[in-house]
Amino acid sequence: MRLLLVLLSLIPLTSSLCSLAHQVMGLNCAIMYLDSDCRGPFIPLDIGEEYPRFNSTLVTQKSVSSLVVRQNCLLEVFTRPFFGGSSVIYKPGVWKQLEDERFNDVISSARCFCTGFTKIGEGQFELGYLIK
Repeated sequence: MRLLLVLLSLIPLTSSLCSLAHQVMGLNCAIMYLDSDCRGPFIPLDIGEEYPRFNSTLVTQKSVSSLVVRQNCLLEVFTRPFFGGSSVIYKPGVWKQLEDERFNDVISSARCFCTGFTKIGEGQFELGYLIK
């Protein structure tokens, strides 16, 4: 029985979806998920882009419940469109469940800043400078 428990602990569980998302970021600065543990519909936020208003009905119908922020990036989210209202800054890492239930229900705009990348063309980046 003890051996079985040890073997089961070595098998990756589906709750590690946030870790997988963190490893496969592509050109994303951050990814916001509408369900906890990086599940369900998601909103990718590109490196160096600002999102003054989320027009997606996904965001208005359901709150952001988890998110992943790429290494060398910061995600700032706001309670009002066009970067107004209160804001929270998320550092690089994984948030499987956003704690402040009132705040994550009203995320209306966001911007993501990264260091170590510079835009060299549409959808192309190379190591180098700060993007704002």
